[in-house]
Amino acid sequence: MSDFDMMGLPKNLVARLNEMGLKDPTPIQRQAIPQAMNGRDVMGLA
Repeated sequence: MSDFDMMGLPKNLVARLNEMGLKDPTPIQRQAIPQAMNGRDVMGLA
């Protein structure tokens, strides 16, 4: 199970990310994805 799985992303998206070799979110993704999943507007600078 990847960190993307634990974020509650759709399974097909997580599967595709894994196929692309993306197992762990970046620090900004760790902060932004949960906010976006909760319906909040997100603007980030990485």
